[in-house]
Amino acid sequence: MEQTNYEDALLELQNLEREQSNFTSNLHDAVTAGNYPEVVKLKARASGLPHEIYAARIAVAAALVQQLRDSQISASSRLAIAKEESKKIDSRVASQLSVLNTERTKINDEAYSGLVAVESIKNEILKLDRELTDAQKKLSELLEIAA
Repeated sequence: MEQTNYEDALLELQNLEREQSNFTSNLHDAVTAGNYPEVVKLKARASGLPHEIYAARIAVAAALVQQLRDSQISASSRLAIAKEESKKIDSRVASQLSVLNTERTKINDEAYSGLVAVESIKNEILKLDRELTDAQKKLSELLEIAA
């Protein structure tokens, strides 16, 4: 049901309640005017009016319930769409994260290899420095012997 069903039901209820609130004065006017056919008609109407008001209240409530159901269906539909979009985004992000993790691992491996190479070069430099120091000592010793 649409908004107009609720509005129509509410308008009908308001009209019936207005009719009921005006009932006593309408009956008084009919009696005072001596309009007995109107008095009979109003008395007959008096017995059915509470039932009609009750039915109108039920109709208003039913229209509100239907609006809530429609809203819930719409919200559920939007939620399902949002969940599907979220899954697609999660899938794209997961794939991009996988690529980034692979790149990170590659960079970490290259950095570690670089550190190992630097350490190896450092050790080679230290070894060559010791050999140079030893050679300088031998040269000094030989120069002392030769002198």
